[in-house]
Amino acid sequence: MPYIKQTTRKILNRNLTEVVEKAHLWSSGDLNYIITKIVLAWIRKSDLSYVDIATVTGVLKNVSDEFTRRVVVPYEEAKRVVNGDVY
Repeated sequence: MPYIKQTTRKILNRNLTEVVEKAHLWSSGDLNYIITKIVLAWIRKSDLSYVDIATVTGVLKNVSDEFTRRVVVPYEEAKRVVNGDVY
């Protein structure tokens, strides 16, 4: 999880507010597009390098892992309780 300073969050949130407030209207394709646009803008900051590629793939993997830990696992555990365990 990117536990960044509150001052940095305020700056980032100020710029993200309009996009995030409409998130409930997005399709999965829209979400993919937004993430892709951010990643492409970030890697275009300089000449593309292995470090940039490794950073992006690592960040996306970390986001996926954290989402799984914080959202998917609790959801699946709740469904297991309601519907019964398969194992």
